[in-house]
Amino acid sequence: KIVGLASKLGIHGPVYFEIKQLLDADFELGEGLNTSLQNVMAIAELERGASEAAIRRWRELLNTAQFIDAGERAWMYRNLALALRNRGDTHSLKFAESCLISSCDAFLESGCKVDAAYSLKFIAKLYESRSFDEVVQKYEEILEILNGKGVFDDEIKANFLHSKGRILLQAERHIEAKDAALEAAKMRNSILGAEEERMSSLHLARIAAEKESDKSTIQFCNSEIEKLEDTNPSDHFALGKKISKLMKGEDIENAQSIL
Repeated sequence: KIVGLASKLGIHGPVYFEIKQLLDADFELGEGLNTSLQNVMAIAELERGASEAAIRRWRELLNTAQFIDAGERAWMYRNLALALRNRGDTHSLKFAESCLISSCDAFLESGCKVDAAYSLKFIAKLYESRSFDEVVQKYEEILEILNGKGVFDDEIKANFLHSKGRILLQAERHIEAKDAALEAAKMRNSILGAEEERMSSLHLARIAAEKESDKSTIQFCNSEIEKLEDTNPSDHFALGKKISKLMKGEDIENAQSIL
């Protein structure tokens, strides 16, 4: 019961010894339960700082991947990738990348399209400590993979485009950042309930346009933002007004940090 509660709460390290006792017990756990406990044990090891032990355990489990439920297998591949990231070397990053693609495939097999997309999004996160240009390249590759696997719906694609736009802005590739953000905003215009996300994309596009002194895009974004602010009173839109004030005061750096 304690192990189950820890899993629901997402806290595994404190129950490391309880899991170990179950795995070392003389009674038969059954293949499915044993696999799940081994997975939880690996997470606990990772939380306790024993990343190499966690990596070994996940690799051993995934050697019998055909016998593991697709959803659980997907999480194992993703967790293994995040553990490999801690090593930081190029070989481990490449291996982590392949694990995330396998995680995407397993999530698709289990019918979880959104989780499949986010496994791929982690590929870009693996490279965040490197150059912005390398991260942008990874977003380009991810978008191609998503297209090829048929993962996209409009909000997933808009989310990726917005994230790509933020990285492009940081890389000072302002025109590309503006185009990515505008495309995200356009897609979100047709998605019911995505007004807040569209606002964020419009602000991102406007910041990029400010960098290029693109007056027509700035005017377009201002107009669309004002419409959203007028028709959607909420805390998020109040934040949007704060960004607008920062922009008008030419405090672009602080405005960018909020997005």
